[in-house]
Amino acid sequence: MFSKIEKTEKKSTREARGLLDLLQEDEKKFILNIVENKGEILQSKLSKKFGKVKTFRTLEGLRKRGIVTKEKYGRTNKIKLEEDFKDILCF
Repeated sequence: MFSKIEKTEKKSTREARGLLDLLQEDEKKFILNIVENKGEILQSKLSKKFGKVKTFRTLEGLRKRGIVTKEKYGRTNKIKLEEDFKDILCF
């Protein structure tokens, strides 16, 4: 039973690395920030760290590729990892 769990964990780690290898450096930083916040983060928090223009452009690229979703949250937006990517990256 434990060997099955270990194999699943190794597979998830390989999938996560494979996904991150396909992203540009800036996108990796954004994704890692989102993962550190349990799969969701406010856009304003990312903007303070990376700048408004860079944040907007990077998130739009990730959104168009279906990696993140954006929903209104007061005067800002809440950025969430798509469920498929959340399962792979948030372990």
